[in-house]
Amino acid sequence: MKTKLTLTITAYLLICAISYSQEYDEKGKLVAFDRGNFREFGYSVAISGNCAIVGAIRESEDETGGNTQQYAGAVYIYERDASGNWSNEQKIVASDRFEADFFGESVGISGNYAIVGAYSEDEDATGGNTLAQAGSAYIYERDVYGNWGNEQKIVASDRESGDNFGKAVSISGNYAVVGAHYEDEDELGVNLKNQAGSAYIFERDANGDWHEIQKIVASDRDIEDYFGSSVSISGSFLVIGADKEDEDTLGINTLTSSGSAYIFEQDAGGDWQEVKKITAFYRAAYDFFGASVSISGNTIVVGAWYEDEDASEGNTMDGAGSAYVFERNEQGIWKHAQKIVASDRDWGDRFGWSVGISASNIIVGAILEREDELQQNTIEEAGSAYIFNQSSNGEWNEVQKIVASDRAEFDRFGEVVAISDDYAIVGVPAEDEDANGENTYGSAGSAYIFEACEADYSSDPLNVIENGSYETCILSPWNFYVDATATLARYQIIDGTCILKPDQLNPSPEMWHIQIEQILNAAQKDMLVPEAIYTLSFDAWGEVDNMYGHVFFGQYGGNYTPLLDETVQLKIVPQTFSFDFSMHSIFPEMKLAIEIGTETTWAGFDNVKLMKKSPVGIDSKEINTTKIWPNPASDYLQVVAENGSGIRLYNSLCIAVREATLINGFAQLDVSDLAKGMYLLEIKNGNTITMKKVIVN
Repeated sequence: MKTKLTLTITAYLLICAISYSQEYDEKGKLVAFDRGNFREFGYSVAISGNCAIVGAIRESEDETGGNTQQYAGAVYIYERDASGNWSNEQKIVASDRFEADFFGESVGISGNYAIVGAYSEDEDATGGNTLAQAGSAYIYERDVYGNWGNEQKIVASDRESGDNFGKAVSISGNYAVVGAHYEDEDELGVNLKNQAGSAYIFERDANGDWHEIQKIVASDRDIEDYFGSSVSISGSFLVIGADKEDEDTLGINTLTSSGSAYIFEQDAGGDWQEVKKITAFYRAAYDFFGASVSISGNTIVVGAWYEDEDASEGNTMDGAGSAYVFERNEQGIWKHAQKIVASDRDWGDRFGWSVGISASNIIVGAILEREDELQQNTIEEAGSAYIFNQSSNGEWNEVQKIVASDRAEFDRFGEVVAISDDYAIVGVPAEDEDANGENTYGSAGSAYIFEACEADYSSDPLNVIENGSYETCILSPWNFYVDATATLARYQIIDGTCILKPDQLNPSPEMWHIQIEQILNAAQKDMLVPEAIYTLSFDAWGEVDNMYGHVFFGQYGGNYTPLLDETVQLKIVPQTFSFDFSMHSIFPEMKLAIEIGTETTWAGFDNVKLMKKSPVGIDSKEINTTKIWPNPASDYLQVVAENGSGIRLYNSLCIAVREATLINGFAQLDVSDLAKGMYLLEIKNGNTITMKKVIVN
């Protein structure tokens, strides 16, 4: 729709400065099927791809509803179905559960593995050697039928009473980390410092068993630092919070409980080494920096829930809270990137109580925040959470405040948060009502799922198959084809991407590849024109740099007709591959085959798209209708509008980075070298201006 140019220059610049992003909508409220008073469901949450796990530390019954053990604890696994609905798949309790274990204090999930902390548990892995509140953790595996089992209990090799092993947990691939914030000894089991804290790293071996490989402590450990009160692991990096630590990065300038965090990296020999201690730049006593931490790739976010100043270190508000973003540069050095606060910050909000990060999105909980998303309807301690997105220039901007649809007094929404791809989950253990707002139980607890959805671009005239990412809100993804001699273990959907696991494949060379296929519907087939130019694009990456893959693409109509035969070199960092080709005939089925040979490392694939490259087949009646495609765009952005219109593409700084004039009602912009992020496209014809949001990925 076009509008008259009635905005002033000031208003226009304001619009251009807005950081556009996906809109997160509440997808569902999760509650335990056997909920009751004071269960505190939602005390811990984690999410990975289409699975979420929620802890209920004061749940007393086992999975059958019997064998009551007061506050033994439980967790609930939820899975998203093909229609996008989340349903409870399984309740899990510890095999050796006992009263006051608080199983579910902490949870983590990564692909087919989940970890659950029980910080008050007393026995070792064999069920003996009782030590009060030594703590433990339990790892579960999802089988090919979707059931979670194969429990393994893990404990610290030097466990002692009151260590609280399992206070915090995190899992990523073959590694898990467990925090024990009350633990006293260093990595050698000496140099006792009361509640200095520690963390333990476990690795999964070739048989699927988990073993402790290293105990880690802070290089400058001291009494009551609480190192291990928060933990997060991603690939070869992990971050450990010590929210009651007192000194700065140089070990001086003591400020009580100002807090810190420590970054560890796995070296070539497999050992985890401390590479950096991080603190707030303008630190103060009782900020509790490090109370919450999260890492994703080369970015870390750290919460400081009792911090007082805004992002410019002014406008003091006691306990408003803040969070800090750290990034690893090309030289491998971690540096402070940005301090973030809520746009509507107020005293006592506790912003930073919980944090989560996934790629370019951060979520921050503020448990005592009072207003709804419109800064209205004040309710004491209702709580809220805030979504931040990284713009094309690298800055993190708040894009949305989210609250519960049924928010109420003292719910403390945002107690825990987690985010993965296009989904976020928020735990609310003090919440009382069921999913229908009825059946009240005090502090029964709940969790809320939010989904980020972009507009459906399937009607774009050159878009043959716009399937976007696997496991996102965009419907009808490419289907997997597995032949009769293969097994379903040849691929997995992990964190919303297709992961090929060659170590699980048949070693025969003919079995190296897996196919991703799409049978075109009548409307899609009608969009294909013989001899037209088409583009196949997809994102791909490998576990290690310089992996080679072979890409075949073709159509099938009784006999297979190859259209593409290309070799790609994969990197750890995802790359977008794009290949042009033409079809001489039109058949209803497309097949993409990807070979990764005898590699023992895995490869990931996402965002498979088939597009027309040129405007062949556009009806002349559509020329006066504004159309933009593909959106999101990775290589080219194509525009149909009134003939002679001028177009400009602006980045988040309101700088025009591309411009063109429409010839015969059509223009194409090369965006392949632009940074990922949100842009504004201005289409101007005379005094009429149309502004459109454009995503470059």
